[in-house]
Amino acid sequence: MWETRVDCMQVVRATPDDMEMIVHVVNADVMYKDIIPAEHYKEPFLTSDELKRYLQEMNLTFFLCREGASVTGVGALIVREDGDGQLGWIFVLPERQRRGVGTALVAEIESRARERGISRMILETDGGAYWAKSFYAKLGYREYRRTDLPWGHKVWMEKDLSSP
Repeated sequence: MWETRVDCMQVVRATPDDMEMIVHVVNADVMYKDIIPAEHYKEPFLTSDELKRYLQEMNLTFFLCREGASVTGVGALIVREDGDGQLGWIFVLPERQRRGVGTALVAEIESRARERGISRMILETDGGAYWAKSFYAKLGYREYRRTDLPWGHKVWMEKDLSSP
């Protein structure tokens, strides 16, 4: 089993039995609701059917951060057709944010990407998500592109995994 431990946290690869928990954690983190205009924001942010469709359509592996019996965060590694890895779906329960959960998830996902021979990780986030941009920058990601959205822009960030 793939796992990374940080104190009492354990990051593990998700199984099909974990899909409802992934949906729960994604929908519990409502920070994007404050920056995406109401006409573009949907609730729930992610449904079980959408998650199933993403899993079928994309080369996507989810990871969970467990603290005891609780799942406190989720994240995914997407292996893109161009050979890059994409960090996606990093969500942490509001009461567990700023406690190392997101950092542990990203570290595990980057480790799994390196094992697959992936040397470049990318990610996308909303341009208004200042907390996300700051978090990823602290982990070594840098902005390399912006694309327009109806309410602002999407920020693309990258990190070279070939150097330690």
